[in-house]
Amino acid sequence: DRYGPSIKDDFDAIIVSSETIKTAREINKKREKIGKKPLKIFEIKPVLAEDGFRISSTRIRNNEIDKNGKIIK
Repeated sequence: DRYGPSIKDDFDAIIVSSETIKTAREINKKREKIGKKPLKIFEIKPVLAEDGFRISSTRIRNNEIDKNGKIIK
């Protein structure tokens, strides 16, 4: 489920990237339909690795970069 527990559980806020802000807005619409208060949405800017691409958990797991964005050779 792409929304996880965010629809039904009690949260105050959600932190998203520019890629997932649309989903956060969908979550708020679904929450309002079931009588839950909307979440405060905080959009964060991406942090770039040494190579100029975003640091992501996928890139770290694939051993492309470390958690600080340093290229793994």
